[in-house]
Amino acid sequence: MTRRHHHILSTSIAALSATLILGAPSLAHAYRPFDGTDAEVAELGELELEFDTFVTFATAGIPDLTSPVLTVNVGVYRRIELVLETNNELYRPAVGKATDRLDETHLFLKGVVREGFAQGKTGPSIAIEAGPWLPNINGLIGDGIGGSVATICSVQVAQTIAHFNALAAFDLEKHAEIFGSIILEGLKDRQVRPITEILATHTFGGSTTYSALFGAIWKANKDLDVDLAVRALSTDNIPMGQVRFGFTLRAPLWHPG
Repeated sequence: MTRRHHHILSTSIAALSATLILGAPSLAHAYRPFDGTDAEVAELGELELEFDTFVTFATAGIPDLTSPVLTVNVGVYRRIELVLETNNELYRPAVGKATDRLDETHLFLKGVVREGFAQGKTGPSIAIEAGPWLPNINGLIGDGIGGSVATICSVQVAQTIAHFNALAAFDLEKHAEIFGSIILEGLKDRQVRPITEILATHTFGGSTTYSALFGAIWKANKDLDVDLAVRALSTDNIPMGQVRFGFTLRAPLWHPG
């Protein structure tokens, strides 16, 4: 679920770190640069393309590069979107040749079950997102199929928007996982708005991750957002840092009749 704690440590702890990070939830919901998401969906016939690059720094070893971190959202019905997301990680082992590895590939349906402020109405907006996690390609682990279901609630209080995420899943190794996050951001009509996300994930029989993200989203125009954020995280008391930067592009695929 949770999407994206991949990095390579020095030879002495490489195997342990890979196990912890790849075993951690890898939430990659459709709202960059966060791990959680909001209670909004793409308009019918609209495409939202989210493209990010993650650079992860550990206490030792070579920084890990994950690019692209890609999410494609398509509005397929009123209040419903199809979400496809995946990560391409450049994996550099302690010895041997670097390889690309495609992981955290998810196929979701996301639907708004209560229209609220995010849809131009009053009160909280509530959405459900659910679907399968697909097998990794060239991954060290995770050649099975998993799945998750998430509940998202978005509210506005004064000049701040808050998104609450609660997710339960079975990962590719059939471990149960839970995820919770709180996203805070400025109003979306601002050209530059500050953003924060606090999250925790836990894999039963595996690792626990806590993280905090801080950054900003620049609204370049009505169809393009640019994001930049830094993230501090700890997986089973192993500290890491991450820089995330990318963009979200919106465009019509077809015009509803």
